[in-house]
Amino acid sequence: MKTLILRLRSKIPAVRFMAAALLFFSSAFILTSCYKDRFNLNKVSKEGEWSPDVCAPLINSKLGMDDILNDYDFHNLHAEDGSGFLYLIYEDKVYSQSAEQWLVIPNQNVSTNYSIVLPGGLPYNAPAFDNNYEFVMPNGEKITEAYIKSGALNFNIPGFAFNQNASITVSIPGATKNGVPLNYTFNKIYAIDLNESIDLSGYRLVFDNTGLNNNMLKITYTATVTASGQTITAPLIIPMGETFTNLRYSSIYGDFKQHVFNLENDSVKIRLFQNVLHGSVDFQNPKMHFIANNSCGMPVDVNVTNFRALSYANAPYNIAITGTPVPWSVAAPTIGQIGQYATTQADFDRNNTNVYNAIYMAPEWFLSDVSALSNPAGGTSSNFLLDTSRFSVNVQVDIPLYGKALNFILQDTISFKFGQDMKNVDWMTFRINADNGFPVDAVMQIYFLSASNVFLDSLLIPAQQVISAAHVGSAPDYRVYDKIHTYTETTISQPRLNNLNPTEKILIRAVCNTVNNGSELTKFYSEYTLDVKLAARAKFSIPF
Repeated sequence: MKTLILRLRSKIPAVRFMAAALLFFSSAFILTSCYKDRFNLNKVSKEGEWSPDVCAPLINSKLGMDDILNDYDFHNLHAEDGSGFLYLIYEDKVYSQSAEQWLVIPNQNVSTNYSIVLPGGLPYNAPAFDNNYEFVMPNGEKITEAYIKSGALNFNIPGFAFNQNASITVSIPGATKNGVPLNYTFNKIYAIDLNESIDLSGYRLVFDNTGLNNNMLKITYTATVTASGQTITAPLIIPMGETFTNLRYSSIYGDFKQHVFNLENDSVKIRLFQNVLHGSVDFQNPKMHFIANNSCGMPVDVNVTNFRALSYANAPYNIAITGTPVPWSVAAPTIGQIGQYATTQADFDRNNTNVYNAIYMAPEWFLSDVSALSNPAGGTSSNFLLDTSRFSVNVQVDIPLYGKALNFILQDTISFKFGQDMKNVDWMTFRINADNGFPVDAVMQIYFLSASNVFLDSLLIPAQQVISAAHVGSAPDYRVYDKIHTYTETTISQPRLNNLNPTEKILIRAVCNTVNNGSELTKFYSEYTLDVKLAARAKFSIPF
């Protein structure tokens, strides 16, 4: 199963999901997750110092949308229009198959018995013998011609299959290389096994499909029989034991019939919602595109069924497609466009699907069952394939950052240590100053955990709103016009501090809303920033 993952590549290891959260709702997490490497209480007090009451700045940072979005995996895109309005674009290939994977020329067991009536004396030039062999294809495909890039015509004649010697010539008028028909001679000596192989690389095979013939290739044998010292028997039968093996084409032409392809079920992962525990997102104009790229000279119909969205935060949701023909027809390049791709796109939005409702429930996955039918019109078809021909289906999800969110709960766990023995600390105060230019507020809590995830304590009692949504203008721009400043202070004293010594992790949880408790629409623009200052003050009791 392939998955589309919007992945973060940051110089700061703990940034892994925080940027995605900040895109729409949770600026608050930046305080700990994005900058945990800087959050080191050794900055407050170094071993050997006598500092009974000290302060130290821990974070002084300004984060913009570019700081976040530029960390995204290069396979995915963020885009903005001329006004700076932002889009997220998730895209992945959910199905891809080459021509050689589904149209294979199977090995052919010809096994000609060349019968010769000897007149009595040797040597004897026997008359030609024709075997009009019809290649057997697994689904009745008809081949008019094939350019072979590798493969062989093999002969296996046991030593005692007949009791004379012979010089045998194999001719195939329909097999040419550089315009010259195949013509090959080998000698069979009595009592010696013959294993001969003709390399067919570079040959063009032309098949006869006239009348009742199917994929017929004429093989002509001529032989000169010479004496081996054994008694002449009549008739002389030479079992050629020939096979065509491992034929691979560089190009092939014919009527490849109808094939049903049940494409491997696949999924698209929407990383933005990966850490969602609860809530809904009202994106106004989400879109989904199925993009088929076809370089096979063969039309295909694609059917999408069991289309659904899955979320850990909400129940599964089935997506219905209306107003767009399903199955939808995928174009094919013409013979004059051989080697090129024909691209067909099916677009789904809130007008022809309920994808809007699916996005509303914050899905982490989109899943669908995809099937395809080649030559859907039936009848006689004229097809071609190159060894480089490929049929693929991409899924693209476009999420314009325009909408609103209500009670959107995000959670993540990261590694964290205080870097100090807390028994010598009387109390510790954290102060957070934030100037928020994003239209999002967040009520946050941080829980201290042991290595085995045992709860030790929480930072904020009670949980507090550390980020307040900026002021947003009217429609149609819904643009932030003024930042909002918030100040948060919290103190932890003994004996609570001493209980934090085993801390190995912190669990960060935030309840996020857009403007006015998620009741108003807003848009995200590239100029939005969050200014954060975090400082700590600690009182120590250090014996000396």
